[in-house]
Amino acid sequence: MEYISKNHTVRKNVSKDIFVEEYGLNSDDVSIAYASISGRYPLEGMVKNKECVQIYYVLSGCGVVHFDDKDVSLRKQGVCFFDKEQNYWVEGDALQLLIVNSPAWKSEQAIYRR
Repeated sequence: MEYISKNHTVRKNVSKDIFVEEYGLNSDDVSIAYASISGRYPLEGMVKNKECVQIYYVLSGCGVVHFDDKDVSLRKQGVCFFDKEQNYWVEGDALQLLIVNSPAWKSEQAIYRR
């Protein structure tokens, strides 16, 4: 069993309106983070994870995920599943997310393209 309080998260600022707080679980199998998105992520182009599947659970706010050829609205208590290698970008309006990754997320897994 492991417990990590918010005081022990690692905050990463993507921009002035986007940040992620990572809960450093001692696991290679899964990771969890809180994200706040107001605006566009990534700031330009698209992103994909080459190794993780990801689940976005919407805590509050709203947004849109843009996949290669479709848009999906994000609303409170909704879930969006991303398979590995899925290209996407997000528009958020005070969008607050709980993000679960498996295996555990590492920055080198994210691939950004314009």
